[in-house]
Amino acid sequence: MGESHWPQLRIHRFLPPADGITDLARAGTYGFVLSRSSDLERTPAMRSAKLAPETSSLTEETETADAVGRQLIWDISAISAYMMRIADLLGKRIGVSGSQWITLMAIESLSSEEGVSVRDVAAMLNVDGSFVSAQSKILEKRNLIRRKAAKGKDRRLVLLSLTDSAVEKMNGLESSKRALELHVRGELEVESLRDLSNELLTMRRRLGRAMLLVAAGE
Repeated sequence: MGESHWPQLRIHRFLPPADGITDLARAGTYGFVLSRSSDLERTPAMRSAKLAPETSSLTEETETADAVGRQLIWDISAISAYMMRIADLLGKRIGVSGSQWITLMAIESLSSEEGVSVRDVAAMLNVDGSFVSAQSKILEKRNLIRRKAAKGKDRRLVLLSLTDSAVEKMNGLESSKRALELHVRGELEVESLRDLSNELLTMRRRLGRAMLLVAAGE
């Protein structure tokens, strides 16, 4: 039989460099990179095999989708690592940890006249309420956050707000925050940013469901 001209898969062993997660992301989930080539050296068995075009096409599409999906997971992981590193660096400028900086940013973003609830801050950060409660108590001792009971029937509801000292410190980093936002946005127009935000929200929800599946032993 004639030689098949359908692309084959080449598997390269990847040895991860020591320069960070972004390079590791190129390796794929299991440390291998798949590439396609029509000029691979074939064994006699491979040369004699003849794949149906439909089967080969479906296999290639599945393999491509799997590879792209794995790359997406690594990219999300890298973005998360970058964001935490940025939070650490900005927080250090005002004497707080990265986690505390993110908590302050969330309270600032959700701020209202009465304050914001621990539950709302936790939802924005996608963390357990106990984490926000613990961080807010530390920040309260450092005169960066006010904690007070909500008015009305539910006195158990704790509202958080920034102190004048925290506002002053945050305002001192406004130029850095603005420069960061502009750099991340790049050349994207508002409509493109909105589409990207919607796609990321969908991915966030899917990851939340995936976490529940893993927790359930799937």
